[in-house]
Amino acid sequence: MILKRLVRLQGLLLACCCAAVLAACSSSLGNKIADSVPGSVGLPEGTPDRPAEPVAFPAVHDMPPPRANSTLSAEEQIQLEDDLVAVRSHQEAASGTAPASTARTAKKRPAPAPRLIPASSSSLNTLY
Repeated sequence: MILKRLVRLQGLLLACCCAAVLAACSSSLGNKIADSVPGSVGLPEGTPDRPAEPVAFPAVHDMPPPRANSTLSAEEQIQLEDDLVAVRSHQEAASGTAPASTARTAKKRPAPAPRLIPASSSSLNTLY
């Protein structure tokens, strides 16, 4: 009975010593000990000095200012797509390659319908 308690006490003492050593390694005490011991312990030759003041954390909650530009309207998007198709067909004609079969003419098309995500595929419905 006493032997079991002694073994448990030794295990507890060993765990406390390991915790203290690990805590010393992660604190400035560990750095001071490593710097004070001559020889191979510590920083290698040619390592830059540590900054005098620690680097500040980035401001993670600061929001960027709102954008100055706005999104394209449906008409502007159609015009942009038509311009891109015209440039592509011009480049294909200049290079001598066959024009793409998906080339569209510059006629007016109806505005694209907004894409809706079904409620069943919502991430909140799948999480809970």
